[in-house]
Amino acid sequence: MGNINANSFGKVFSHSVDGYVYAQPLYMTGLTMASGTPQAGTTHNVVFVATENDSVYAFDADSNSTAANAVPLWHASLLDSAHGAATGARAMLSTDIRTTDIVPKIGISGTPVIDPGTGTLYVVSKTKEGTSYVLRLHALSILDGTEKFGGPVKLVASVPGNGSGSVSVGEIEIAGDRIHDLGGDNFFLIDKPTYQAMLAEQVDDARNAGRVAVNRYQRLGSKNLLPARTCDPQSLLDISFGFVKGQGVGLGAQR
Repeated sequence: MGNINANSFGKVFSHSVDGYVYAQPLYMTGLTMASGTPQAGTTHNVVFVATENDSVYAFDADSNSTAANAVPLWHASLLDSAHGAATGARAMLSTDIRTTDIVPKIGISGTPVIDPGTGTLYVVSKTKEGTSYVLRLHALSILDGTEKFGGPVKLVASVPGNGSGSVSVGEIEIAGDRIHDLGGDNFFLIDKPTYQAMLAEQVDDARNAGRVAVNRYQRLGSKNLLPARTCDPQSLLDISFGFVKGQGVGLGAQR
């Protein structure tokens, strides 16, 4: 750390994106851009940024001083048909569920994960399509942002529970076409399955927290991590919210 000092450490440059960024940026070195991208065949250290407007960007991580690096290496909108969305799809609005936790749009909130072995970035988007709210798991090429493995797929799972989104007494969908489900925590990748924490969003109702395990596009299982609690509408933090999400942290793992 001896090369960091007050004279050299600080903001280097910036890029504009189409929404707020709640997910953590990711970084990969020495990537050669694929055919069809603005800088096809060139090699870059790359930073990946996901927004609440359901976009994923890849930027050169070292400089934006040239005309080529002043624009994204690639940009994928998960609201278009090439990424599985229906015509007219949009990110969910905070006003849809009367929340101030994330405003004004709720699209990609959870930090994606990269599998360097396959060059794949896994990310969950949330969209409103017609009257449905859809969570999709995407597997994007880190070289051009296109979908891989025949994806994306909708995340659909149900576990015992009585919180927001209950479809019957004692059963709740923790992922699927549900307005209150928020894929708001980080992924992690361990021995190939990806895990995503799910949470029923909003503080005027009972909640459930859960997780979904996915191996590529085959769901391995789901589990309700916390029984539903009815929380005070005036409370800023419900115990079930803190259990999985807390201050933006997600699940951990140990082999």
